[in-house]
Amino acid sequence: MFVYLGEEVVVDVRQLVAILDVRRLRRDAASARVAERAVRGHPGEPVPRAVIVTTRGVFPVAIGPEAVAKRIQKMARSRLRKTARR
Repeated sequence: MFVYLGEEVVVDVRQLVAILDVRRLRRDAASARVAERAVRGHPGEPVPRAVIVTTRGVFPVAIGPEAVAKRIQKMARSRLRKTARR
């Protein structure tokens, strides 16, 4: 199952490791460096509200972590309904 995160980023949910809130990351010095590194690699894009960590890389996204979680939940519910109908 794949989830669209915007800005041409599509992630396989099975590879998802963490959904991190950038505001909270910036409170801790070590975490702030991770957030800054993720942002630095994508110049010209909107300021990220979340950082998605997968087994294939780190992706800054303009939508908040709550919105990412809701998208994943919505897709999972939809998939369960389709499976139940079979």
